[in-house]
Amino acid sequence: MIGHMQVPGLGDKKPASINPAAYKLLRSYKFNGLIVTDDLTGMKAVSDQLSGPDAVVAAVSAGADQALAAAGGIDVPAAVEALSQAISSGKIPRDRAIASADRGCVLS
Repeated sequence: MIGHMQVPGLGDKKPASINPAAYKLLRSYKFNGLIVTDDLTGMKAVSDQLSGPDAVVAAVSAGADQALAAAGGIDVPAAVEALSQAISSGKIPRDRAIASADRGCVLS
């Protein structure tokens, strides 16, 4: 799980959950597992900057596989639509979205 802390020297001053540098660093250590954000709607580090749907897109664009949104009463259909549009427009590469979905599937 990626939290919302700001890490000096790690890219820009965005919280780690929406900072591409945080995900790049984690993947550079050969971590190929599922990366989930901390709650994007209940933490002011993100919710003061972005709406729920925009935070979901920012997190997945940055490298998250799954965006957690629990506390802030997120509009789920709007978040799904925003994510779908980001994939359709190429903001989130389709192959990356598929890789994230694959990491989220647990087969027994």
